[in-house]
Amino acid sequence: LNYGIDFTGGTIVQLQYKQAAPITSIREALKIDESFASSVVTAIVTWGTFLAFTMFDGPSPFLGGFLADNYGWSPFFYFLFLIAFLCMILSFFLNETDKKGMIVDKKSKVLHMKGSITLLLGIFFFAHIFGNTARGILGTIFPFYLTENFHKTKTEAGLFFSIGFGIATLTTQFPSGILADKFGHKKIMAYGTFMIPVFASFFLFLKDYIPTLLIYMAITGLWSTTWPASIAYLISITPASKRGLMVGIRQMAVRLGFTVGPLIGGFLWDNFDPAVSFYVVIFFFAASFILILLLKDNSF
Repeated sequence: LNYGIDFTGGTIVQLQYKQAAPITSIREALKIDESFASSVVTAIVTWGTFLAFTMFDGPSPFLGGFLADNYGWSPFFYFLFLIAFLCMILSFFLNETDKKGMIVDKKSKVLHMKGSITLLLGIFFFAHIFGNTARGILGTIFPFYLTENFHKTKTEAGLFFSIGFGIATLTTQFPSGILADKFGHKKIMAYGTFMIPVFASFFLFLKDYIPTLLIYMAITGLWSTTWPASIAYLISITPASKRGLMVGIRQMAVRLGFTVGPLIGGFLWDNFDPAVSFYVVIFFFAASFILILLLKDNSF
């Protein structure tokens, strides 16, 4: 089963006033202050988007496995084509954005940042590459691991990913945004990543389907707690005129990890014992955790 979803989850709204912006009265009316960070908003957007995805994507691995088990691969691909075609048709009904509502800083065409900020972005970038490479390896080897080692059907493998990925992420996105605002973006990223190498080491000893599913859920849930905090952290250290670019670079790091990870996972599965794959996963998650520790704390 092949699966993968790209989550951006970053929404930037800019307002321009002819007179002084009534920020004081707005804060009073909304009863918020400077301590309200962007990670809650990011979590709401990410969680809401993911909720819409989960209504269909959560059951989709199970549905894909069921179709493949009971009707063969051809109906599976016909169904996949139908869904993609419907998505394309629906996209034509979306409204265009109002370009006049966008504020563009024409004077700042090149991103000029201090060396420390550039270093932070480099650390941030590679932390995401390493972590998502580990996720890509897991996502590649586990369908084989479940069917060959646990002798599970495609339906059971699909159910594994519907629960281990869909439910785990759905239940952790929004709370992690609140915690990030309360304790700091870096702390939540570090705490979320800290236990993942430990949990990943359990795969070396587990021989049963249910405990393996629970560990997979724990790893997915912990890694997903870093998503709202990481986007908010990146926005907080980036000039306003370049935030869209930086969020795009973050997503590139995520997708790069999910591109390299399956290649590594497939190679390891074909040429080595499954334990080697898990050792490599542990290494990449540990490397990601170490890099996150090197980030500057931007707590409010």
